[in-house]
Amino acid sequence: MRKVLIAIGGLGFIIGGCVVLVFTLTAGLPAAADDFFMTAAQGDMQAAYDQTSVGFKEEVTLLQMVDFLDYTGLDGYESASWYNRSFENDIGYLEGTVTTTEGQAIPLFIDLLKEQDTWKIYYMELLHPDGP
Repeated sequence: MRKVLIAIGGLGFIIGGCVVLVFTLTAGLPAAADDFFMTAAQGDMQAAYDQTSVGFKEEVTLLQMVDFLDYTGLDGYESASWYNRSFENDIGYLEGTVTTTEGQAIPLFIDLLKEQDTWKIYYMELLHPDGP
């Protein structure tokens, strides 16, 4: 019985270590997204736009981004909960819910690209509450 408890404890330690490692390796992703939304919520849309990738800027103008954030309510960012995050090489993925100052919960998927060692917004998609 004691060996079983030790094995279970060891397995729990390994799993816990893996979770901590994943969260540590992906910490830059939610930080970049949160900073983008905080900057936009403070009204500095040019600075928020500067936090987007070159590819984003090739497809979306500053005015289009501002309109999107206004239309969706994302310009009223208060907090976010990112329940799914991962990356492969220089491409990162976030999925979660942004909560606005008005209490609206907005499910969102974000792609990020690492450009010059900085994670930048590449793509955003609103998710339906029941999935994409």
